[in-house]
Amino acid sequence: MTQREHANIDATLVGPSTGGGEFADGSSVPAIEGYTLGRCIGKGGMGVVYEGRQLATDRRVAIKFLLEVGAGTQSIRTRFEREVAVVARLEHDGIVRIIDSGVRRGSYFYVMDFVDGASLDHALEPGKAAVAACVAMIANVCDAVDYAHQRGVLHRDLKPGNIIVDANGRPRLLDFGVAKTMDDSTTTTASRDRYNLTSDGTIVGTVAYMSPEQANGQADQASMRSDVYSLGVILYEMIAGKLPIETRGSLRDILTAIAEKEPTPLSKVRKGVALDLDAVVLRALEKQPARRYATAGEFAADLRRFLAHEPVTARRLSAAGRSWRWCVRNKTLAATIAVATGLLIGISTTLVFRIVQEKNIATQESKRANANAQKNLSSLVKAEKNLQEARDNLDSFRNVFLAVSRDEQGDTTVSNMLDAASLRLEKNPPKSPITEAATRELFASVYTRLGSYKRSEATLRKALAIREVQDPPDAKAMSDCLHELGASLYWQGKYNSAIGYYRRSLALRRELHAGDHRDVAQSLTHLAACNLAMGSHDEAHELYTQALEMRRRLFGSEHEEIAQSLNNLAKSSMEAEDYDKAEGLFRQALALIIKLRGEQFVGTSSVLQNLARCMMEKGDADGAIATFERSLVVRRAMFPKGHPSIAATLAGMSRAALMSGKIDVAMRYARDAVALCESFKDASSLPEAGDALAAMGAAQLASNDPAAALPNLVRARGIMLRVEPPAELELAQVELDIALAAHLAKVAMPQQPRESDVSEEIAARNDLPSDVATTVARSLARMQVYRSPSSRLVAGAMERVRRAGIDTASLPAVALPARNE
Repeated sequence: MTQREHANIDATLVGPSTGGGEFADGSSVPAIEGYTLGRCIGKGGMGVVYEGRQLATDRRVAIKFLLEVGAGTQSIRTRFEREVAVVARLEHDGIVRIIDSGVRRGSYFYVMDFVDGASLDHALEPGKAAVAACVAMIANVCDAVDYAHQRGVLHRDLKPGNIIVDANGRPRLLDFGVAKTMDDSTTTTASRDRYNLTSDGTIVGTVAYMSPEQANGQADQASMRSDVYSLGVILYEMIAGKLPIETRGSLRDILTAIAEKEPTPLSKVRKGVALDLDAVVLRALEKQPARRYATAGEFAADLRRFLAHEPVTARRLSAAGRSWRWCVRNKTLAATIAVATGLLIGISTTLVFRIVQEKNIATQESKRANANAQKNLSSLVKAEKNLQEARDNLDSFRNVFLAVSRDEQGDTTVSNMLDAASLRLEKNPPKSPITEAATRELFASVYTRLGSYKRSEATLRKALAIREVQDPPDAKAMSDCLHELGASLYWQGKYNSAIGYYRRSLALRRELHAGDHRDVAQSLTHLAACNLAMGSHDEAHELYTQALEMRRRLFGSEHEEIAQSLNNLAKSSMEAEDYDKAEGLFRQALALIIKLRGEQFVGTSSVLQNLARCMMEKGDADGAIATFERSLVVRRAMFPKGHPSIAATLAGMSRAALMSGKIDVAMRYARDAVALCESFKDASSLPEAGDALAAMGAAQLASNDPAAALPNLVRARGIMLRVEPPAELELAQVELDIALAAHLAKVAMPQQPRESDVSEEIAARNDLPSDVATTVARSLARMQVYRSPSSRLVAGAMERVRRAGIDTASLPAVALPARNE
């Protein structure tokens, strides 16, 4: 390596550069067995690097020594040793390897590959290098970072000086000195974590490339998305010739700017930068981690789509979209909320009408121009351009809505604002019925995203009424509307109604697409899910199999949708109580999704959760705990600290621990899950809170504390009643625990007041009986609707009833209830 590169390596070491570069005893550099030392090629405040040669292989190496100033500080020695340990687990062409390490005469050292090249900002001159070259280079860097993430390593100090471009033009990543392993249970004190400091008070990482969450004093929330942000900063700097956020002023000013100031789009800094690239880079630089690319691999994929002139997944927001995003980010200000409310209502009822109408007009113009193309070629070009712009604007506006999560709604919710927009639509519908239908479908997609399935259903029914009389009919729009209506009914647990709309949509899609098509596979999958929910296991399995085979013909054997289909087939087998087959299919899905997306991916954690549940029903409690723990590592890396999904995993771990007889462990996991959920002000609306409280109640019941268990179980049931679709099997289990707790505590059965936000139909169907015996009998009967009497779940429930001193033979007769249809 060149002197400058190794100087950069040392310059990234935390702490001030106060040493004089002397070894502990002032002597020459110690000899290292198996290596010869050559010239000094780099020296910084903390270390010195020599070119060397490994005698056994006769290859050039670089040997880095920690100087006295660093070796004398425990934190620096720890960092040095940590870097060796972290990089030792990484074997990738894009990462400089450490091949040896040790201590000689009190001097710490490690040996790494010698890379003959230059740092990234010397290999490609910032602001002048070709845009495509910069994009391709960072995409390759993303590959190395993604590899490290998949092995549980966060770099936390990505910058041009830590990327060396070799003689073949390949980037190589180095300096993992402040890296963090995602499974590392050790933590610093709260005060150091808050300000992103090491134990000696210096900042971890390089400020200019630091993510907003780190700059905002939330170092404990650093995740893969933090590294994605740093990669975005590097790419921005390489293209623009300057950083996205200026680093002038005091440290406080700089950190505040990184946390709050929006970067100027690249297209406004450097001429000729495409808007698609703007969108990709700005997504990587989003202030909120959840809005960034989830992984470095996703970032790389979008960069390569841009290079291949393919559509990118990132979308450039319109001025209205940017205003809306700003309003959401600053939702705590009353004035901003008022602006956001007015903005959404105004956009929903004017801009959307205009965009959708523009799309319809452009479509008509395009058809007319196509019919007379020779005479009116310019009209055709203009019409097609208008059509594409209208589509892009509509997609952009839809994405603004769909990107809003439940946690971002504030006191004035998106749902309330959308209700106001829908009311105005009723009072002032657009002139074109087709425009009205398209707008209603847009609103319905937002309602579905927010979990407002009844509103989505009502909105889609009005859109469908328009589509059904449309002349000439639009089969594609009709099939999509039917499919979405089926989905809104499915999520309410109205499976018998949903299945009819899914079938109609499938029939239309098969007419539209003579052969295999993604939409047809989607319809088969949703229809299968409906059959599975209704207990038609054979039909569900056949439909899932058809979808899998079609996707294999469409995409080959290695595609994310293949993994999804395998996961669906596994769930079907599990519901049919063929647990060995289900476990095998889950493992196939898991292996494929890890191969395609890596261990640190949301989809990976979902399959792991399903596999763990399967192992529990199979009776393998220890295997389930290990699988849940694996999922927990992924979710803690993927989601912000305190995310409800983490609570769901902890609740599962509690259930598995209880199953294996580890009551204290189960209690600890359940407490952690409940505490996490209760940190949300709307905890009662979180499905995960129901799972956590149910797990807590079950653990308390097992530890002979029924009085403490009862209120937690009642709360859990109240939350579960709000969940759509209803979790009937879980409800039956919780109601059984309530009855057992009341019996053991020698108190009357609690009567739960009907919640205002629970439908009359669901509340009436789930009213608790007034006596223990009837409740137990009903719960056992409901379980047997979903599992056979010989299943571990039902047999285990019967055993718990007997252990509580209740004679199962004397229970009142209760008819098996029908499945929720």
